[in-house]
Amino acid sequence: QTSDVTPELINELIVKFPPTEDNPDWDLEKAIKFVSNTQNYLFIGYVDGEIAAYTYGYDNDRFDSKKEYFIYEVGTADRFQRQGVMREVFRVMNELLKQEGFVNAWVLADKSNEIANKFYQAVGGKFSGEESIMYDFKID
Repeated sequence: QTSDVTPELINELIVKFPPTEDNPDWDLEKAIKFVSNTQNYLFIGYVDGEIAAYTYGYDNDRFDSKKEYFIYEVGTADRFQRQGVMREVFRVMNELLKQEGFVNAWVLADKSNEIANKFYQAVGGKFSGEESIMYDFKID
């Protein structure tokens, strides 16, 4: 869980996974604040002591008693892709979430992202069958 996360670890993660078009503004202070919230989770996969993959998300609070986890982001360093690192991260994540009483985890993926969709199916994700559309709302 995030209790072992230090500012140095977050900084190492930010350096390892630099800003992209999708994530242009990683911010050390915000990341530290995020992981200090007990409803947020950060999972990191290592290969020989080097950060190779990560995923983070949060407890998707609901009005009912169903405890769900929202997988917000997933990333694997290029040189560690297709080596089973993220598969292991997902296995550990699932184990911990089960221990903490979660009954479901979910993630949004673009239909056009074949790599992500194949991965999510390979680790047990089931396509909802829905043709969901996401709407973004600018907060002015």
